[in-house]
Amino acid sequence: MWFVKVHQNVKFHARETTALRTWVPGLGGAGPRLVAADPALLAVVVTAVEGRPLHGAVLTGAEEEAVFRSLGVLAGRIHAGPPSPSPTAVAPVTRADRYAKVDRHLEAARPHLAPGDEEHVRAVVEQAVVLEPLPLVVTHGDFQIRNILLAAGGSLRVVDFERSAPQPVVRDLVRLPDHFDGREDLRRAFFDGYGRLFTALEQAHLATEAVLDAVSGIGYGTAHGDPELVERGRRILARSRAGTLCPAPTPPAGGNPS
Repeated sequence: MWFVKVHQNVKFHARETTALRTWVPGLGGAGPRLVAADPALLAVVVTAVEGRPLHGAVLTGAEEEAVFRSLGVLAGRIHAGPPSPSPTAVAPVTRADRYAKVDRHLEAARPHLAPGDEEHVRAVVEQAVVLEPLPLVVTHGDFQIRNILLAAGGSLRVVDFERSAPQPVVRDLVRLPDHFDGREDLRRAFFDGYGRLFTALEQAHLATEAVLDAVSGIGYGTAHGDPELVERGRRILARSRAGTLCPAPTPPAGGNPS
């Protein structure tokens, strides 16, 4: 079975076709195969991917741990892909690109923010500007439960690559801290699958990216009738202000914390 996907713009089309032609085949059966692409129509034809949506799936605690360990493995495989697309493909997403959008995101989200949220977001961004930059790797760009399928036997599949670009590894994890709230077992399982813990610098960048994503989600979710995005954004901002958003993961017994 094949599916046709029409992209919103040239940038999304270029990103998805680049991903499908370069690093996605390296995932084997964990991703779709590109059948055809038409830049004039901004369309791609891809093969169907086995599995049911992980988003909304009811799992036991043990099944959740297994899923998040597999998510870590999958993220690690993506980030170990080719270091960058060809020079004529997708440009990297810079910190300046991300931080320059904060005013626009705040404008859209402002009516739905709690008192003090905007000041906190601006303070987080100001502190992040002086952080040492992270190296760029291949990223999915929208690595979240909504884009993951659970196949037979518990293996995972990933779809939707229109936001793929060379970015720091933390960009792919901005939606995951919400799942780790009160679930240290899932945090440990993910990083066990990923193969390493994040450094202190990566943790600092992740905390910033998660806050920016939360503000963006509140604005987008409000405008597009997605209350789940709005509520998640509010939770992330509340945890960021409380200082509990991205605590350092607890290494497994005998594990390497680096």
